[in-house]
Amino acid sequence: MIIRVGYIPYLNMAPFHQGFGPESCEINGFRFEFHPMSPRTLGLEAEKGTIDAGAMSLVDCLKLAETFEPVGSFGIGLKRDAQSVLVFSKKPLADFDGVCAVTDETSTSFRLLQILLEARYGRTGVRYGRIASSMLFDGEGDGLLLIGDEALKAKRDGIRGFPVVTDLGQGVVWLAKTALCLCALGGA
Repeated sequence: MIIRVGYIPYLNMAPFHQGFGPESCEINGFRFEFHPMSPRTLGLEAEKGTIDAGAMSLVDCLKLAETFEPVGSFGIGLKRDAQSVLVFSKKPLADFDGVCAVTDETSTSFRLLQILLEARYGRTGVRYGRIASSMLFDGEGDGLLLIGDEALKAKRDGIRGFPVVTDLGQGVVWLAKTALCLCALGGA
């Protein structure tokens, strides 16, 4: 029997996929195949039935709760800046309007941005568009949501015309609004 395991190859996910390799392995008659993919891709593949297991994003865990069950109560939580879930914008989020490009890698961070803009700042007219990579971002629009390595590189190098950088994991933002720690299972 083959068990296909999707995993998110981000540094913050390393504890969840320690020992996974590019090749398959066999244990007690079960063949395990390991497939690296972004959080959103993992959720989409799980929904299609091409992945049997994996540490999914919170949004995908909730969406696929009838099909998949948690192995335990593991997750990633923080009370400070995530440093790898960033919105680059022309204006502060409290004044944000227009169009925000969103990396195609995210499920949960995209939803968190929507909640933050709508519930905290009352910004209900924002439009969103998916991009496959920050390399494809043409600078049009008013903001850009990046996660993982792309967010870290963009923070280091900056994005011309987008001087405001907001960390979506910033504990102060979420704690002030909800008195809860921002937690996401799996990735972003």
